[in-house]
Amino acid sequence: MNKVKFSFRNFARLVIKRQEQKKADTFIIIYGLPRTGKTVLGFKILLPYLMLMRKLCREGKSGWKIPMRWAAIFRQYFSTSAGDMIKNIKVNPPRSFNFVDEGLDVMSWLEMLKKEQKMLVELIQKSGSKLQLTILITPSLSLLTKAILARAHYLFIIVDEPKPDGNYAYLLKNYTNPILAENFPFGLKKIIKSVLKTPALGEKYQFENFLVGRDRFIGKIKFANIDKKLYDLYDKLVKTPSIERDSESMRTVPSSKYQKLMYAFDTILFNLKEVDMKPVVKIERLLRDKFGIQTIAKDSVRRRIDRMTMMQIRPRLDDAEPFEDEVESEDHEDIEVDSTLEGMESDIDAVDEADAEEEQVETSQDHVG
Repeated sequence: MNKVKFSFRNFARLVIKRQEQKKADTFIIIYGLPRTGKTVLGFKILLPYLMLMRKLCREGKSGWKIPMRWAAIFRQYFSTSAGDMIKNIKVNPPRSFNFVDEGLDVMSWLEMLKKEQKMLVELIQKSGSKLQLTILITPSLSLLTKAILARAHYLFIIVDEPKPDGNYAYLLKNYTNPILAENFPFGLKKIIKSVLKTPALGEKYQFENFLVGRDRFIGKIKFANIDKKLYDLYDKLVKTPSIERDSESMRTVPSSKYQKLMYAFDTILFNLKEVDMKPVVKIERLLRDKFGIQTIAKDSVRRRIDRMTMMQIRPRLDDAEPFEDEVESEDHEDIEVDSTLEGMESDIDAVDEADAEEEQVETSQDHVG
């Protein structure tokens, strides 16, 4: 076993090297249950990338001017839903980033995947052409289709709750062969099958030993907490407003669903009159609630039926499928980033001597590359 030491700073260098030499983006997925530190890990990946990109901008090697205040960064580059991600990918400059904490808006993400999967995949491809860094945080891999997983380059899995001194994540690298990446992204299918078949692998250390033998496994990474002021600001400007917005949206019906509901309601009224031959006065009597109170006026019923009668073609709704009820669900350069990650690609530079105080971790040289 050879000791190979790497840091988040080196990971940021790898991302930048991919942009400059390979003209490629970097798409990272962070997976774990709630309260395991997924967002913290996302920041640990992002912070050194921002610091290095600011340095490149000062040297005239990058045209991306990063806002100096976190409030502006949160507003422009952080997404809490698939809709936010789509908007940000469209407008954000090359070599910037997308931080997608969709764990705050699971139902929105699920809905977007279901209805606009093709559009979402195309936009992720667009982020690749712009050489952007994308960090997508998810509490459930089932929310991500195979097409999304196939597009990702790295997967961090957190399997335990954080301790006072930090937590660990297991890092997997996707296949570079497009056939394997598309059909068996990260080898997850075999991993999940083995874990479900062998309950003993649910124990953390046995699971760790099991992962070490997988061909996509890169290493075990330790990450500490981020600056509390930064996380509190994120909570105030991103997390809390997102939760409040989602709570409000759950009390309303989306426009597309409202249109489908109204079309279904008008169809029922039309069929009662034209198919069942019921007079409007009787239809109006049906539209009373359990307390006998009229819910819709007779003239309104007549207008709705007349509108359906005059309709020559079916209106174009968002979905061609019949309606089904569905569940809607400060300047940071002084922040130190000191943590380690094990064997990445062989083209990462050796860690600077200045990083010697960072913890070392053991990993097999066979897994580097």
